[in-house]
Amino acid sequence: MTTIKMNDGLTQYGAKENYTFIKKLIWDANLHGEKIIEITDVKEGKVLINIDSIFTVEETTNGKSSLQKK
Repeated sequence: MTTIKMNDGLTQYGAKENYTFIKKLIWDANLHGEKIIEITDVKEGKVLINIDSIFTVEETTNGKSSLQKK
């Protein structure tokens, strides 16, 4: 599961899309000067996110976060 945490400290989304796909969305948005991406949240459905407001994007696999040190 991929979790996107926003920099307001309260909001987070559990995205149906995988970590690599979300990284590509953010990369493409930056490349084209765009600020908004659309993801599918497991609870809220389609959500528009301002990429400037993202704090972290992490993938959890087998209980381990992609942000944990190896």
